[in-house]
Amino acid sequence: MAAAYDIVYPPALLTRHTERAAIDMTISGLRNKTVKDASGADIPIKTESDLYEVGESYGVMKHRVDRPHWSDNGH
Repeated sequence: MAAAYDIVYPPALLTRHTERAAIDMTISGLRNKTVKDASGADIPIKTESDLYEVGESYGVMKHRVDRPHWSDNGH
């Protein structure tokens, strides 16, 4: 497969994505809005870190280096 698609390394067979424990998504337009955390509290979103904390309250961790990556353990 690596040769067919001219990529350097073959794709990993087991990843957080294939284990259905991760998703890549870009979330935009939430600054200066309020969202509910898992306890039902209204949380104002002023920075990306605010959104990351809300995600963590639901058990979803943001991988800080891989911009669109969210998972159950941050990897």
